[in-house]
Amino acid sequence: MKYLEPTASSSPVCRSSSSARRQRPKFGNTIKQIAANEDQTCHGKNREAVSLRPFWRATFSVNDEPENLLTLPPLDESIADKIIIFKVQRPRLLDTPAWGKVRSVNMGNLVAEIPYFLDFLRRFEIPAELQEDRCGITYFQHPDIKVALKAMSQEERLLELIDESFWPEDATAGAGDFKGNASKVEQQLLHGSVRESASKLLYFSGSAGTYLARLAEREDGRVTYKTGRGGQREYIITHPTHPGTPGNRTTISPESLERVNQRNI
Repeated sequence: MKYLEPTASSSPVCRSSSSARRQRPKFGNTIKQIAANEDQTCHGKNREAVSLRPFWRATFSVNDEPENLLTLPPLDESIADKIIIFKVQRPRLLDTPAWGKVRSVNMGNLVAEIPYFLDFLRRFEIPAELQEDRCGITYFQHPDIKVALKAMSQEERLLELIDESFWPEDATAGAGDFKGNASKVEQQLLHGSVRESASKLLYFSGSAGTYLARLAEREDGRVTYKTGRGGQREYIITHPTHPGTPGNRTTISPESLERVNQRNI
């Protein structure tokens, strides 16, 4: 009785890992639709759609392998306050010999407790510090999952490729910061030593600008920008081993970086 994306055929978990990554923003939009919209368009099979206000919650379970975690939507500002992510582990009790010998008895005891657990949930009152006007309860994402997602995000991968291409360990060019627009960054990556990996990452138009903009929103200062004439952004990407204020250091021009890449091809 629902008319919401993703359907079974388009869900990220039903596709290959690379395709699933491309579905992440769409999956995030679906979560926002479920969490934020009171009125939902629903229909039975081969029936006319009707507008309803269902009481529902969406759940999504994945393993902690990287390819599975990357089916989760990007945790940007538009969705972070609408999703709760827990880290769940298998209880050690289930792996003990004692549990296996009396498994049926233990399962019976667990099932017998379910009505009491449901009664507890019905009576439970959300603490004031956890209440939130829009969704009822404030959001939470387990720190371990957040760190894992950050490490595997597209923008993080872009920064890894930039570091590898712009500042190779055996390079003899200067070790200053890079300064240039998103197009220059993209061209250097696609024609440099990491061109194969970059072509897989930068598969849609404007992808470099999108990822650089996300990196510029971070507080670590690795990527900043200045807005020039016509609103075009000039990005300053700091050297990975030289923390500090970007304006206090030398910069690598796109032309000098191209010479470094030519030596590495």
